[in-house]
Amino acid sequence: MMRTRVPLYGVLVLLFLAFLAPLLWALSGSFKPRGDIFAYPPQPIPDPFTLDNYQRLFSGQPFWRWFLMSTVVAVVATTVSVFVCALAGYGFAKFRFAGKRLLFGVMFSSLSIPFAVILVPLFVILVKTGLGSPWFALIVPWVAPAFGIFMMHQHPHFGRWPAATTHRHGTGRITYVGTVPDPAFARALLEWAAPADTWRPAHPSVTSTTATAREGRRVRFLHNWSWEPVTVPVPAAVRDVLSDATYADEVPLGAWDVKVLAEERS
Repeated sequence: MMRTRVPLYGVLVLLFLAFLAPLLWALSGSFKPRGDIFAYPPQPIPDPFTLDNYQRLFSGQPFWRWFLMSTVVAVVATTVSVFVCALAGYGFAKFRFAGKRLLFGVMFSSLSIPFAVILVPLFVILVKTGLGSPWFALIVPWVAPAFGIFMMHQHPHFGRWPAATTHRHGTGRITYVGTVPDPAFARALLEWAAPADTWRPAHPSVTSTTATAREGRRVRFLHNWSWEPVTVPVPAAVRDVLSDATYADEVPLGAWDVKVLAEERS
């Protein structure tokens, strides 16, 4: 197994060095005199080594003001963007309304427009409308990016993209894949997965699939479709096939947890 991964690791190391080289070159150039930065042949190691560039940066420029503005803009823009994109993505994923497909198509198609195309028009609009303040111009135009809305639309918690829960078992793994369903779909799924004459977990976020093993024991597949841990009562003593733990009355399920339970023989 390890031998087959050697070429992969070799390629990853080469890519890592290729991405790291420009950063190291910029760091090296920051310790060189200005005239030596473009010297030929290039010198990876600064000679002479100097801190003049950093001294001029901190003493001659409002560096800390720039740093504070960048930090505030990044935090505020990210927080507002996540909030707005989550609301828009949830609306597109869960609600039905007139013009939904059209609006989503227009939003999604805007991803094909390069940012360089709208940069100058956006600048002109902000200046002409008197909204050229750095705080407004650097935050407000980016609070609802199309990619953020699309990503939230595909999020597993909104039921648009499969979420996988994996447990190791022996030398292999068992993976359970699914999406968070709407309440109506969850009821329909439960009716299909657990017929009326079989046990159902008494919790709205947990679904169960029941099967019968070769030796006649019932096996139940429990899946918690929630971010919150829950505890589910079981009708009989069961053993967790994946962890070998036994449960007499209740089974704890973590967030997005999956358990494969076999009934204990009486």
